[in-house]
Amino acid sequence: MDLILLRHGETVHNIQDRYSSDKCPLSERGRLQIERAADKLHKMIIDRAWVSPLARTRETFDIVRSYHDYPFEIKEDIQEIDAGLLKGRTFEEGMRIFSKEVQAYLDDPFKNALPQGESIEEAYARAQKVLKEAKSYSGNILIVSHGGFIALLLAAVIGDMEAYSRFEIANGSFSLIKNGDYQKISYINRI
Repeated sequence: MDLILLRHGETVHNIQDRYSSDKCPLSERGRLQIERAADKLHKMIIDRAWVSPLARTRETFDIVRSYHDYPFEIKEDIQEIDAGLLKGRTFEEGMRIFSKEVQAYLDDPFKNALPQGESIEEAYARAQKVLKEAKSYSGNILIVSHGGFIALLLAAVIGDMEAYSRFEIANGSFSLIKNGDYQKISYINRI
C-alpha cells in the first residue's frame, strides 16, 4: 500500500510570505499547479483520499475531484502545524507583537508552540498517529495536506522528529511513502 502525499497549491499567503490562515485560498498559480498534479494522478492507483479540513487543501482536492472520483474523508489530524495567533501574519509581525513567545519557539520549536498554536512535538505525535492509522487500511491513500505536516510524516517514517526541518515540500508536489511492514520513503517533491 502507498501513501501518496500531495501538498496543496501555492496560496495567496505563500506569495505574501505569511503564515497561511485556515481560510486562505489558492493563488492562480496554485490552481495551475494542482491542474498539473491532477493530470499526473491518472497514472496512480488510488483507493481513497484523506483531505485536510483547511480551505487551501479542500480547494486543492476540489480541483483533483473534478478529474477523479475518489471516495474521500476530511481528516482533522492531517492539517498543518497550528501557527496559532500568527495565522495570516508575517513572521516579522508575529515577532513584533508576540516577541517573547516567538523567541521561545525559535529557541526550541519542538517543545514550544507559537502563541495559541502547536509545538512540533505535538504535531509529530499527530503524524505518528496518522501513519499508524494508515497501516490498518488496504489500498493506496491520497493524502492532501500541507508542507509542514508532510515533512512531519516523512520525519516519522525515518523516526527522527528533528529531521522535519530538513524537508522542504514544494507546492503541488507529490511525495510517496511505501506503507508495508516497514514504511519507506520512495520519493519526495515530484512535480
